[in-house]
Amino acid sequence: MQSTRPDILAAGLFATIGGIVVAGSRGLEPGTLMRMGPGYLPTTVGILVLALAAVLGLRAALARPTDEDRVDWRLGPIAAILAALGAFALLIDPIGLVGATMALIAAARFADRPLRPGETLVLMLAGAAFSALVFVHLLQLPIALWPA
Repeated sequence: MQSTRPDILAAGLFATIGGIVVAGSRGLEPGTLMRMGPGYLPTTVGILVLALAAVLGLRAALARPTDEDRVDWRLGPIAAILAALGAFALLIDPIGLVGATMALIAAARFADRPLRPGETLVLMLAGAAFSALVFVHLLQLPIALWPA
């Protein structure tokens, strides 16, 4: 098992995000598994992210560091992911879940090189279909699929 500095940084990032989500959902009613309240999903996801942080941190702490431990801080991929999340947040109301999900995936693909248009199109269609199925049809959330 090899420790990497990115594992330690990822564990810290996941712990921060999980902690913020759990703390932010404290005032919401969690409900039960069969009758979920507004705080159930964020609390559960936050706890799962905290567990992931613990596993990553423990794995990194138990491994021997190597000379190859370094982080490649390229700002392009980070900016692409942040832009993708921002685009989704801004577009979900005006163009619906399907369009916003497709825009999210299209923008996020710029974080990875080389950009493959065919692969991106398949991911966009699959992601939009999966989002519609899970959030609108299975969970019955009041989210518009298409532009209003």
